[in-house]
Amino acid sequence: IEANRTKGTRWARSAVALKHDEAQRLLEALDANARDHWYVLPAPEDLELYSGEKNGAEMQGKGTYAFEDGTRYEGDFDQDRFHGQGRVVWPNGREYRGAFENNDMMGRGKLAINGMMQNGEFVLGLLEGSGSMRWPDGRIYAGMFQHGVPHGNGQMLSPDGKSYNGEFARGVPHGPGKMTLPDGRTRTGVWHEGKLASQPPPEGATQPEADPPSAPESE
Repeated sequence: IEANRTKGTRWARSAVALKHDEAQRLLEALDANARDHWYVLPAPEDLELYSGEKNGAEMQGKGTYAFEDGTRYEGDFDQDRFHGQGRVVWPNGREYRGAFENNDMMGRGKLAINGMMQNGEFVLGLLEGSGSMRWPDGRIYAGMFQHGVPHGNGQMLSPDGKSYNGEFARGVPHGPGKMTLPDGRTRTGVWHEGKLASQPPPEGATQPEADPPSAPESE
């Protein structure tokens, strides 16, 4: 329902969303002069809708909220915000179940997106701290995350049997780590942006002796 109201010589326009029957009752309660400035707009198919518990006019308690693009939230509300435990499903099939805080995915939860599964602590919708991730190709990572990607100490397992255990940075091995190949061979050393940069000498290998310092020349 929408209104045009005159304030002195200036026009002010305001709107309020009501169910159709509520809007009709409001119009019937207004006097003739007021009705000249209020009229019912047809409800579009993509109108955002809420159904559930309320505290006065506020969404409070358990409820369901449908967005205009087809996104749907079910769960806890607090003062018109997603707050507590809930589930949100997007039109593209993406789904999150877990904790919300002030409308954001905050806390322990699970996110499924494009065949990828993420499980752990979320901050503003991204994995942060301890968690795990499974890719559609079968790779599995468990360890530390930063801004939604592996970062810190963790372990990556591949479906072909290869594994890496050590430090990650921005999603790839970076720092001290050990890779185990499918045939059992291992590669241990310091990794740089996903590649082995240096490795210690084989066990039992002798280090070449350094040349002794030369005596100063006599004058």
